[in-house]
Amino acid sequence: MNNLGAAFHELVSLDAWRTAYNDEGIASVHVDLSFLDASIEDPTEKKVTFLLRLKCARLKVVVPRSEPLAVVQSSVDREPSLEGIKRVIELRKTQSALSGTAAANLGSKSAGALEAHASASRGNERSETIEKSTKISQFKTQQLRDANRNYLWVIEDSSGSTLSGKVWDPVKNPRLSVKQAVKEPKIEAECRVVVSCRKCDFDITDVKVKKDGVFALVTNKNKLAAAHALIKRKLVEHGLVGDYDEDLDLVEVTLAAMTVPQETQ
Repeated sequence: MNNLGAAFHELVSLDAWRTAYNDEGIASVHVDLSFLDASIEDPTEKKVTFLLRLKCARLKVVVPRSEPLAVVQSSVDREPSLEGIKRVIELRKTQSALSGTAAANLGSKSAGALEAHASASRGNERSETIEKSTKISQFKTQQLRDANRNYLWVIEDSSGSTLSGKVWDPVKNPRLSVKQAVKEPKIEAECRVVVSCRKCDFDITDVKVKKDGVFALVTNKNKLAAAHALIKRKLVEHGLVGDYDEDLDLVEVTLAAMTVPQETQ
C-alpha cells in the first residue's frame, strides 16, 4: 500500500479499503475521509507558523487503464450521505376569536419534514408556534468524472464555511463498486484514491513569521508568500507534487493518495 498522506495528516485524514471480490468478481470501494483545522509549522527552523483549512476538496477514485478492472456504473454514490435535522421555530400572532388548538402533521418520508403547531388565543389576539424540521447535509458534494473518466466528488461545506469533520459514513456508503475483467486473475487488480484541491482552496490564517527567534512585522503579502513556500516544500518532500506555482491559483495540489487494499478480516 502506498499512502502519501503524511505531508498534511493534520489537514486530511484518509483511509480506504475494498471488500473481497465475490463470485462475480465484484468488490465495493470504501473511503473514510475527514477534514481538520491544521496548525502548520516549519519542522526544522520553525520560522513560519500558520493555521490551514480547506474551502473545497476533491476525492478521486483512479482505475488505471492497465488494470483489468471496471467501475460498476449503477453502484456510484451520486448523492450526499451524512444528514442532520434543521429545526426552525416561528411565532406568529393573528387576530381571531377566542379558541385553543393543537395539531401535528407528519410530512412525506422523502422530504423528511415534520411540522408541529400549537396555538392559544386570548380575546381577539391569537399566537401560533410552528416548528419545521428538514433533513440537511453538512457537506455539499457533487459527483463528476474528470478528463480521464475517473469518478470524483467535489466536496464543499453546505454553509460556505471551511471543511471540518467526516464527509460520509465510510462503511454504509461505499464510493462505488469495481469488477474484475478476469474471473480468477493471478494478481488481483487494484485502484487508487486521491484527495486534492486547488491552490485557491487553501484558507491560510494566523501567519506568524520569526526572524532571529522573534516574531517579525511582515506585510500580509509576504506572510502568505512564506506560508505557500512552506506548503510547497512539504508537498515536494513527500512526493505529492512536482510543480507548485505560487502564482497560479487553479493549480491542482495532491494532499493525500493511497492504493486501496483489501480489508482485513
